[in-house]
Amino acid sequence: MAGEVVGICSAPEPRGGPIGFAVPIDRIKDILPMLQANGAVSRTWLGIYMHPVTPALAHELGMPDAGGALVADVVVPSPGARAGLRRGDVILSFAGRQVDSRNLPWIASTTGVGQSVALEVWRSQGIVNLTLITEAMPK
Repeated sequence: MAGEVVGICSAPEPRGGPIGFAVPIDRIKDILPMLQANGAVSRTWLGIYMHPVTPALAHELGMPDAGGALVADVVVPSPGARAGLRRGDVILSFAGRQVDSRNLPWIASTTGVGQSVALEVWRSQGIVNLTLITEAMPK
């Protein structure tokens, strides 16, 4: 009603039916600078496998609150391995943004290649600060 864009249709029903899928406009805003600069989106990757941090797991790890993304495994070689991430770490923030296992993949993949990113990690009952240099996702 206000004339604001809320999403862009990305998979409409080919026969004009009532079902279609849209990408939320906030996701488009994340990748628009890459599209404007390069004409394409270059996805970046961390090179880790992750899991959610449940309240029980947070308690077991000595964390004050459940949150972040548990590093289940690290691919070698990868940006995560070069940054010093280890199995059992919990990534709490990425480039100053609080993250969890649901939003971290999107945030990391749209950061752009060659960016120096600050990571805040929970390790051995304390906070560790690491720096990750983003790289293009392997094809």
